[in-house]
Parts: sequence; structure tokens; C-alpha cells
Amino acid sequence: MKKQYTVIALALSATLVLTGCSWSDIRAKFVGQNGTASSVTVSEDGSVVIEDYDANKVLTLADYKGVEVDVSVTDEEIQEEIDSLLDANKETEEIKKGKAKNGYVVNIDFVGKIDGKEFDGGSGEGQSLTLGEGQFIEDLENGIVGMKVGETKDIDVTFPDPYAANQELSGKAAVFTVTLNSMSKEKTPEFTDAFVKKKTSYKSIKEYKSATKKDLIEQKKSNAASTALQTVMDNSTVNEMPESLKEAQKKQMDHYYRYSITSYYGEDADFDTILGGMGMTKEQYETQLDSSAESSAKIILVVEAIADKENITVDETELQEYLDTTVSQAGASMDEYKSQYETYYGEAIPFDSFTRTSFLYDKVLEFMQDTLVLKGE
Repeated sequence: MKKQYTVIALALSATLVLTGCSWSDIRAKFVGQNGTASSVTVSEDGSVVIEDYDANKVLTLADYKGVEVDVSVTDEEIQEEIDSLLDANKETEEIKKGKAKNGYVVNIDFVGKIDGKEFDGGSGEGQSLTLGEGQFIEDLENGIVGMKVGETKDIDVTFPDPYAANQELSGKAAVFTVTLNSMSKEKTPEFTDAFVKKKTSYKSIKEYKSATKKDLIEQKKSNAASTALQTVMDNSTVNEMPESLKEAQKKQMDHYYRYSITSYYGEDADFDTILGGMGMTKEQYETQLDSSAESSAKIILVVEAIADKENITVDETELQEYLDTTVSQAGASMDEYKSQYETYYGEAIPFDSFTRTSFLYDKVLEFMQDTLVLKGE
């Protein structure tokens, strides 16, 4: 039985701690909606009604012109690229003798029984897993450690409680009859001139490192505007966060995380149970969700404040061209694209607002690109 919540746990944990940018424009002025809201209100269509605010009053904007961006590349960064290349070219070595160890890739057949009876999803043939990575439940993987190729063994296990992959199995005892078909391990190649010549378009380590350094510098230069905008965000101060702005971001993020869970586990998946399987309490989730929503709301304020100061506006014709291009690149019709957006992100932030801020964000990035100062080229 696979420990299926691992993939979602990693994605969820990574997303929750991001403090990057949101594409969502939820300020009413962008869609021609007027009026104020003294508290967070949700309209009939499910969108959050945004209170009236002035970004340059609720935010103390840091210096945004001439922001320095360091594009220099360290030896550690080059080594990371080398390690990635070596990892992508690992070779598999079959092991015919000895005992299974953590880190080995094993191929197994297994039949699971509870109270002597097989249960749905508890059997499999030719299943491969890397021991120690938590792909199967811990008791089962631990039981495979020490087995030999061709050996069959009964392994007593107790399912985790809660067990996100199948709540009906939570906490239950079972016996798995496991046959170890084969095992292997991955071998990392040596980083030599010969390896570089064989696996890349370069002839030597020196040439590879030089080219990699140049590529990394170019990547940093292409991302310089985003880096500069992040610097402005980090150095700006929110004096009074518009709560409805933050709440709209929070609702959108929450919808996306819940959609991710149900699309992975099915409509009957219990979100809180799966959180528990990830080692995250409901309170921890809410805390991280709140922090991420605040960061997303802050970047919106920064973008709006810069746009206001520099008279950067969204022209309707340009916006339509931007949207047409985006939809075309997605290979969908406008209705399909909008429907997909609402499926993923819900209706807390209207689609039109989302696309408008996406375009405004891009225009502010263009401005940042023209004013920033590169260091370490």
C-alpha cells in the first residue's frame, strides 16, 4: 500500500511557505466596481467584495528605482548544476546477492490480508519502490529491509492513523506476504572530461563550467525584474492591510489546495484527515495559509503603488490582446480557459480581475527591468 499523501504533502508544504507573487487583481477599481466594504463581504457570485483603499496610503513603498540585482554566480551554484547533471545520469546496477537495504530499488509482489482476508488495493505484482523513501507504509518497507532476492516473507504491519490513502484502513493491523523479485541501486557517475564530452555538448570540465556560469548569469538577468520587485516588497511596509484584499487571496489559495487534494484522492477525501497524514494540524495550515495570503496581498499593493506613481495603466485593447495570446498559448477557448481557472482557483477573485492584474504585474516588471541596476555580470 503506497503512502500516497507524500506527493501532495510536498507540493502543499512548498506552496504554503511561498511569499512570491499572486496574479490576482482584486481591487474594485480595475473592474469598474465602486463602493466600500466595512467588513469582508462575499457577493452572490462568490467573489469577495474589496474595500476601497489607496495603495500608497496603506503601504510605505520602498525605493523602487535603481534597485541593484546581483547576477553573479558562485561556485556552489555551479556545483548544484553539476550535481543535477550527475543525478540525471545515474546508472542502475542490479544486485543479485546480499540483503535489501535502504536506498535500494526493490521489485516486489505482495498480498495484504486483514483478519486473514484480502482487501481492496492490498495486492500488487511487479511493484518497484526505493526503500527508505516512504513510498509504502513504514512497517512494510522496514520489513523488506534484510530480505534476499527470491525470498518470500510475511510482514506484520499497522496502518498509520489517520491513513490518508484509505481512511477505512486507518490504524488497522494487516499481514503482507511479500516476494522480493529483484533489487538494484543507482550509481552516480564520476564528473570527468570524458563524462562531460559524452553527456553534454562541451569537451571538458573547464568548458562546461564556463558555459554553465554564463547560462546562470543570463537566467538571473532574465529574472532580474522579478528579483528587484521582490526586493521592493521585502523593504516596503504595510501600514494597514486591507482585510478584504487579504481574505480574497486566502480564499483563492484555500480553494486551490483543497482542489489539489480532491483531484488527487477523490471527491470523498477528507481534507483535515489528509493534513494529519502530512503531519500538519488544521491550526498550522490556517497559520501558513494566512501568512501566504498576506504576502500575496502585499505584492498586489506594491504593484499597484508603483503603477500609480508611474502612471502605468491597463489599456483595454492591450489587455484583450494579452488575454487572447495567453488563451491561445494554453490551447483552449476563452470559455474553457475561464472555466479551468474557476475550477482551480474558485470564484473569490473574478477571472477578469485575475487577468487584469496579471497584465498590470507584467507592465510593472517591464518598468522595473528598465530601471534596475545589474551587479556582478
